[in-house]
Amino acid sequence: MKGNKSTVSIKTELMLLALIPVIVVGLIASISAALMIRQGMEDEVLEGLSGMAKFYRDARINSQEVYEGNQLEDQLKAEIGDDFTWFEGDTRAATSVVTANGSRPIGTQASPEVIAAVINGGKPYTDDNTMVAGMPYYVAYEPVFQDGKVVGMAFVGKPKTSVDSHINSSIMIIVILIVVIIIIAVVMVIIISKGISDVIKEVEGVVRKLSEGRFEKAKNHLSRKDELGEMLRNLNGLIDELDSILEGIKKSTDDVDAHAVEVEEMSEKIFANAESAENAVGEIASGATQQAEEIQSATENVGNIADAVQRVLNSVESLEETAKNMHTNSKASAEQLSRLSEASDEMSDSVNQISQSIGATSDAVERINAKVTSITEIASQTNLLSLNASIEAARAGEAGRGFAVVAEEIGKLAVDSAKAAEEISGEMNVLLAESQGAVKKSEDVMKATEDQKNVLTATVNNINSLIEDIQTTVEGVESIAEDARTCDDAKNVVVDAMSGLSAISEENAAASQETANSMRELNDNLKVLEDSAKTMEQIANNMEEQMTFFKLEEAVL
Repeated sequence: MKGNKSTVSIKTELMLLALIPVIVVGLIASISAALMIRQGMEDEVLEGLSGMAKFYRDARINSQEVYEGNQLEDQLKAEIGDDFTWFEGDTRAATSVVTANGSRPIGTQASPEVIAAVINGGKPYTDDNTMVAGMPYYVAYEPVFQDGKVVGMAFVGKPKTSVDSHINSSIMIIVILIVVIIIIAVVMVIIISKGISDVIKEVEGVVRKLSEGRFEKAKNHLSRKDELGEMLRNLNGLIDELDSILEGIKKSTDDVDAHAVEVEEMSEKIFANAESAENAVGEIASGATQQAEEIQSATENVGNIADAVQRVLNSVESLEETAKNMHTNSKASAEQLSRLSEASDEMSDSVNQISQSIGATSDAVERINAKVTSITEIASQTNLLSLNASIEAARAGEAGRGFAVVAEEIGKLAVDSAKAAEEISGEMNVLLAESQGAVKKSEDVMKATEDQKNVLTATVNNINSLIEDIQTTVEGVESIAEDARTCDDAKNVVVDAMSGLSAISEENAAASQETANSMRELNDNLKVLEDSAKTMEQIANNMEEQMTFFKLEEAVL
């Protein structure tokens, strides 16, 4: 924006600033010099008159010649130019002073102040304005002593008009010299002011164009060797530097704009991937919950196995008792064997169900492992994207600081997700191993049950021969009792395994829920990241609009 043009130019201000002190100092110097010269010359005249008065007194007293009338005084006046007067007491006895009518003031007395100072006081007397014969004089009186008393005076004087004329001439010469010096100073001030004002106008033009957004450098007065020339050269250097900085800012703005678009697109992709991950984690959590329910059901079935095994033991004990009394109660033995066969069938079915449940658990564990692998891959990809975002934020400088914090938090979430996925995978592997052990144990139980069933079948088919061969039957019952104890031991192992599976399943469900919460938080952070990217894009657009103020294409390079 252009400023209002001043009514008084800087050249005029500089001239006034320099001329006023010069003129004032010149006037003061002229007046002071005139006063000092006048005073000095007056003092010098009086001092010369005083010395001449002493000379005149001594010459008159010590001379061997006898001067008649005014002979000596006229001779001294002709040689020196001053007026001389000899006083006898306070009365003029001889003088070179001639009045206007051509007479000499012989016999007249000195002025009262002279008589008081010289005759009565015995001291020399000088004055710059004493009336002698009706005219003002510069005068000097010296007392004449005889036997220690003042007996007369020696007078030397100059007419005041001639002395003042000489003093005024000297003062005029000094004043003329001072005026010449002032004129020379004024000319120098005008020349210097013009040079300074021209430089200031050049600077004003450059600054005005700079305020309008145009980078046009100074072209004139660059060769000056003083501070003004250095200022112009530095101003041109500043314009070059501003031009370079603004070019860099414009380029950085374009880069920020481009990266903001890339970050926005990347955040949208990450957001979509995070939603998929959240859905996957939700499926894992659902599967973990279902697995926990299935394990709970399997646990109940194992409890049924325990009951069945207990009943087998009871039956075996009853069978042993019956075998001892088989020869008297073969019919009761047949009934007990029948119940034992039914219990064996029930136990076989229960073991089969446990095997199927454990198999389903193994399949669920494998599916969980697959989902955990997917989470690990997503966390790795998220961590890589976070690293890229941190790099881009570092390139963006101060404007990308907030984005760098978001990228760092995303990286931490990715690491935490990977760690949680790794822990889930470890727990699933343990669960899978124990599930496989449970499957093996259930297969052993099924095999033992099958053996028991075979034995029972053989016992039922040979019930009549068992009656005849009690010893053989007793041995068979002992074998059944051993198998029942084996079933009881297997039952305890299966119960412990199922309890462990149930606890792991609960932990798995909790971890899946925590992972789902983390993914939701990740989605929220990604939303913030997307908003930050849009804000960066808006800032870049604003910077670009502000940069349009500078006409970079018109810059003088």
